[in-house]
Amino acid sequence: MQQLQIAKTNAASDLIGQFDASDEARPLLDENLSALELINRLMQNACYPEAIKCVALLLPAREAVWWACLAVKQAVETPSEDEQKSIAAAEAWAISPSEQTLQTARDAAELIGNSSTAAWPALAAGWSGDMVTEEGQDPIAAPPTLSAHAAACAVSLAAAVNPELSDSRSLHYIKQGLDLANGGKGTI
Repeated sequence: MQQLQIAKTNAASDLIGQFDASDEARPLLDENLSALELINRLMQNACYPEAIKCVALLLPAREAVWWACLAVKQAVETPSEDEQKSIAAAEAWAISPSEQTLQTARDAAELIGNSSTAAWPALAAGWSGDMVTEEGQDPIAAPPTLSAHAAACAVSLAAAVNPELSDSRSLHYIKQGLDLANGGKGTI
């Protein structure tokens, strides 16, 4: 298993409580573990959604969005034109985060709706900055984990596109996320 560089500074206690865990995963959540030990424990017990959430919460927003894009591009075999635009908008934000690329990602996700797997990387990018509630109002800060949760949703949905491959895809995507956390490109 790969060594997560940020595991030395991150404990499982940094993650526990930031996501809902299944009944199967709950007994595995031990605050005395390192983040990497927790992820490995979750993986060994086939609690892949929770492992995916942990990786997403550990990654900086740009890397989490990039990871979401990689997973969705691998899983969605024939994306529509709007889905392609949504993924491209998320990638553009991950490459060059700005208010403009953030807003483009939000708009692209809104165009296809959150029922599309391809919307979630763009939502992760769009939710990484301030949120505008109504025109003319001051923006409010997005909750700090909102982007990570959207990225985790994208990766989990990508894994579930083909239920027969869900476990193997989940493992593959978790390894991609760990590779990104180690400074790699997620191209395992």
